[in-house]
Amino acid sequence: MITYHPDTRDHTKEEMYYRFFRSGETKDIDLMASIISKYTNSPIVWKDGRRSKTNFLKCDWIALDFDNGIFIKDIIDALKDTKHIIGTTRNHQISKENELPWDRFRVWIKLEKEITSLVEYEECVKFYAIKFGSDIAATDGARKFRPCKEIVSINKEGKEVEVKRIEINTKPVNYTRFSAEKQTMPVFIKNYLTYGTSGESRNRVCFKCGLHLSRSGYSIDQIIDMIMSSPIPINQSNTVRNEVRSAVINGSKYTG
Repeated sequence: MITYHPDTRDHTKEEMYYRFFRSGETKDIDLMASIISKYTNSPIVWKDGRRSKTNFLKCDWIALDFDNGIFIKDIIDALKDTKHIIGTTRNHQISKENELPWDRFRVWIKLEKEITSLVEYEECVKFYAIKFGSDIAATDGARKFRPCKEIVSINKEGKEVEVKRIEINTKPVNYTRFSAEKQTMPVFIKNYLTYGTSGESRNRVCFKCGLHLSRSGYSIDQIIDMIMSSPIPINQSNTVRNEVRSAVINGSKYTG
């Protein structure tokens, strides 16, 4: 299923895109790709076409937004066996302020079952955002997306992904006890930086480091440098550093 807004006059005018969304059931992935390229869109169906979290009804796809640090070729390779649609977005390879001209793109992934719970949807999107390094801020149940600039990859025959849910396990932490100046931090984060991932995924560990160290007063650059100097990365390549950066930024944005 896919939801879109029929008005294509100006996709930058946010006030235009709260009502009058239309939804349709389709298994035609080429049609979906065409809609994603032309209209403001979403994988979410909202009650009466009114875009809000309280109006969430259902979805059977998720959409992930990538805006810095992850290379599109790596995601295409990671999803080569998964049913997907991948398209570049309007700022793809365009410099923004002090940032490099990163790959900027969107990924639609087919779920193996329909989701009808807002909470389950948001936890599922967050799970895959952390797994692949997409923007965790773009995971709410009222999320719509502007049209993609170009569709660069479609897999119609791949497998559908499980509906998994995030388990960050953010136990209450008194962050006033820690500071970057004194180089103090929660013990479990120090253990990651000393001994490595202990079998967890690198993205998940970097996400946790970003979450807890940013709340302890460390800057993004400090956190990245500490991770890159630890046993966590598999190597010191720019690709790995970009993945670390993306996961750390996502962790620093997490509000759970």
